[in-house]
Formats: sequence, C-alpha cells, structure tokens
Amino acid sequence: MRWLLASLFVMCTGHFSAQSPPIGWQALIGGSGGQGEWLVPLPDGSLIGLGTVETSQPGITGYHPGGKIPTDMWVFKLSPDGELLWEQAIGGSEMEQAYQMIPTSDGGVVIAGQTRSSDGDVTGHHGNVDIWLVKFSGGGQLLWERALGGSEEEFFYLFPQNYEMGVHLLETQDQGIALLAHTSSADGDVVGAHSPPGTDIWLVKLDSDGGLLWQRCLGGSSDDRANAMVETASGALVLAGSVGSADGDVTGHHGQWDIWVACLSAGGELLWQRALGGSLDEQAYDLTTTADGGLVLCGSTTSTDGDVDDAINTGNIWDAWVVKLTADGSIDWKRCLGGTQGDYATHIHSRPDGSNLVLLISTSTDIDMAGAPPGIRAWVMSLDATGEIEWATGYGNGAEDSPVHPVFRADGGCVMMFPIAAAGDDLPPEFGTGAVWLVSMDGAGNVEWQHSYGGSSFEWGHHLVGWPDGRLAFTGHNQSTDGDLASFPPDHYTLWVCTLGDMHTGAEDVEEQHLIIVQDMTGAALRITIPRLLGSAELSLYDTHGRLQRSDRMAGTDATMDLRGLASGAYVLVVRAQEVTHRQRIVVP
Repeated sequence: MRWLLASLFVMCTGHFSAQSPPIGWQALIGGSGGQGEWLVPLPDGSLIGLGTVETSQPGITGYHPGGKIPTDMWVFKLSPDGELLWEQAIGGSEMEQAYQMIPTSDGGVVIAGQTRSSDGDVTGHHGNVDIWLVKFSGGGQLLWERALGGSEEEFFYLFPQNYEMGVHLLETQDQGIALLAHTSSADGDVVGAHSPPGTDIWLVKLDSDGGLLWQRCLGGSSDDRANAMVETASGALVLAGSVGSADGDVTGHHGQWDIWVACLSAGGELLWQRALGGSLDEQAYDLTTTADGGLVLCGSTTSTDGDVDDAINTGNIWDAWVVKLTADGSIDWKRCLGGTQGDYATHIHSRPDGSNLVLLISTSTDIDMAGAPPGIRAWVMSLDATGEIEWATGYGNGAEDSPVHPVFRADGGCVMMFPIAAAGDDLPPEFGTGAVWLVSMDGAGNVEWQHSYGGSSFEWGHHLVGWPDGRLAFTGHNQSTDGDLASFPPDHYTLWVCTLGDMHTGAEDVEEQHLIIVQDMTGAALRITIPRLLGSAELSLYDTHGRLQRSDRMAGTDATMDLRGLASGAYVLVVRAQEVTHRQRIVVP
C-alpha cells in the first residue's frame, strides 16, 4: 500500500526568510574567461577551491597559453576570513579541465581532471585525452601529478549533468587514492580492456605519492559507465553505474541498460557483482553504505518487470528507484517512487537508525507526489529501514528546480542549493534574471529556513559545502553589483565565493571564560574546563574529513573526552557554549 505520513509543498518566498544564516564573508576572485567547479572546506575554516581558467588573469600564476583549447586547472585557497592566500594555474599548452577535488588526511587536496597536454606541468601523457591527477599541499605546493590512460580517451561520466557529477575520487583508509573513470583505450596504463571501441568502467588505485598500485577494467563488450563509488568499513570499493553489456564481468543482465553494482577488494579483486533492473532501462546516480553494513543506491527505471515489481509507470517513463543491498550484494528491499510522469532519485543519505533521505527530481503531480503543481521540482523523501515512505516534502515553483550538491547533516536534516531561482516565478522582481536559492530542512522534513542570494542581474550557483558546526559556503558566477554584491566593483569575475553563518570563531569570547583544554601525557584523553560556564556546552570531535568521532555535553564546568580507539592523526575539537564556538586542533599520537 502506498501512502504518506506527511506531505508538505514549499514555495520560494523571496530574499529574506526567518532564521536564515547571514553572509559571513564573500569574495570575488579571478577574472573573465573561467569558471569555478569545487570547494573543499578545511577544519580551520579555510577553503580550497578548484576551477578552470581560459586566459591569463592578474594574480594567477602559471597559466599556459597556446593550443586550440588553452584552458588550465585553477587552484586557490581562502583563509577563514576570506583572504586569498594563494592561487595557481596548472596544466600545459592544450586543454585541462577540472572536475573534482577531495581533502587528504595530511591537510592537502587531490584533484581529478582531464588533459590533452604533454608539456608544462603535465608529464607522461599517453595520447588524446588522459585523466590527470594532481596533489597540492595545504600551503599551495604542487606535490605530484600523474597522467593516466592510453592512446584513446579517458573521461568521467557526468550524467545527469543537471544534478551532480557523482563521486569519482576518494581517499581510502590506507591513505591511498581511488579513482573511478572510463576508458576506450587498450594500452598504456589500461590493461584488461573489453573489446574496444566500447567503453569500460575504469577503477584505479594509487598510493599517497601518486604511484599506480593497480587498475581494473570493468564491464563487457558494450558501453558501460559508473557514477558513484564508496569504500566499505572493510576497505572494499563498491561502485554503482549502468551497463549495456551482458558479458565480460557482467552476469544476470536483464535487458538494454541495467543498474550494475560491483564490489572489489582493497587489492582490486572483483568480489561480487549484481545487475539490477528489467527489460528496459535503469540508471544509478548515487550510492552509500548503511549502518548495518549494507548498501543503498538510488536511480531511475523505465522497466515494469524483472527486479522492478512495483513499477508506477507503464513503460518508457522514468520511475525513481531505491534499492537496498546486503553486504554481499543480495537485494534486501527495493522501492519505486514518484508518479505517472518522469521521476529521478539523484541523491541518497543513510542515517544511523537505518532510515534514508532521498532527493528526487519530479514532474509528477500524482501518486507519491499528489497535490504538486505542474512543472519540474525537487522532493525530499524519508524512507524507513524497510523502504516505506515516512514523509515527503516538495520544493520549488516548477521552474526546473533541480538541486545540486546537498549537504547532509548529522542531525538527519539537509541543506539543498538550487543553482538558480528565476524572478517572475516566486522571487520578487528585484532579483532580475535569477539568484542562488538555499533551503534547509530538519530530519522530520520541516523547513528551517530558505534564502535567496544575489542581486538584480544574474547569479548561478555551482557547489555547496558545509562544516560540521553548520556553517556553509558556496561558489557561483555573478553579474550583479547590487543586493548581496553591492560592495563589489562593476566587473565580471571568474568566481563568487560566499560563506553563510557567523564565521567568527568566538575564540576571544570563550577565552574570557578561561577555556582550558588539556591532553594527558599518553594522548588518551582530553580534559575540558570552562570555570565560569553557565548552562551547558556541547563537545564534538571531528576527523579531517569532517566525520564526527566523539561527542559529549558538559553539564558542569568540566568534562573528560576519551580518545582511546582513535587512529593516530589530527582532529578538531569543537566547543559550543553560550552562543560562541571554539575550535581546537588535537593530535592523537
């Protein structure tokens, strides 16, 4: 039986909204002829950004002119107060395109992109288009670079482009780098290709210095692609994508395009694989691990047979599809979501209680989306541990409202960024062509705040990120010189970086209360004391990836946090007391 415990549809109501976070600081950097792609928030409040530049810009060093498509990757760092600390163009005389960037446990970043160059910063180019991996230190030093591929083309699968690029890069538990890409080569670094000219899924593992540990071509004789990757607690790598092949590594293929999930050991051995779907098409967009050691993925299906036994569509119309798998790839449960029009599940987040938040793009106005007005809009659904809908909330005004890069929070809520909210819909006329629209919701689906950022011309959001303490930052393009951008000169910039929430750490205020943090000699415990504390304080310890490792609440003036069992390395202790926040770097020996 299909039913909703709660359903709420929310419309964008304008620029000011109750309890929305203020702009902490904002910066316009770069110049014309480029774009920003990615942000990495660091524990100290600084940001490392990634983009692409097409021409030499004042202040950007290292640009490589020449060639038919002379674009370079562009890397920069902003301080916790928004000061530009360093920036660097990297590449060669041909095309470099930035795609994704991740933080590493040593405080640096690794960047994944593509290159056509065989000069400048690029060494070891194989031919045509290679994958290019680059590592920078937090201080802006180029530590290593690596061109990967063969004589044909290596690339990232970016479907669906309107939603997000998926996960193609991650740091593994052993501080290595896992890369998920695609190849049409059968030489160079590429070993074990399945009959070109079809494209294989290509999974590559490197060590922390960029050395190639192993690579694996996955798929069959047709075109195969993957868009999401996770590492399990045991160190295995699991990828999800879509396969047109019914041979090679793929067994159990149902027809046309199936969702395909493959699990590989830390050494690159294929442990198991599973084709999911029916006689028509399936696409996988996102994948994550679950608290019980399983996996849950989301995507879409047009089938009404095979594994798809609760289809809403009658064939050739996309249903959103969520599938829960056990640790060995067996189906635990599956659920079609949506209505009688097109529906796509683009992001999924598994919560500690086994429930799941699913983000959907929908044009339906019936069944699970009953009561929605016509048009394209976003939905957030909560599914319980068995796949039943707990609640559903719709957002938008029908003007192609497709959120990107959601920030999922530890409290079960999330913040979504809509790259553009157009005036003439539900935004007031002073927003001209468009503005960046953010919506925050709690774990029960209630809207906490919504806000549009920009001016009277045109702004477009690219990437939204968050810190564990709730602060946010996004990148975008700007054309306005009024509204939120009134303090900047009338010029075009490559990138607009905007931080939300009070970026002031509150350290001075806490120090007035004589905050004392002491680590014992063995490094096994922290003692936190606030002698004048009135009320309570929250204590949170995060690793360098922003993952919560310990939490506690001070009911009195002091507390002890047990650090035993933590891996050696750097952590950030966050103390929140009396509306001020203090962050302290902690090293566990």
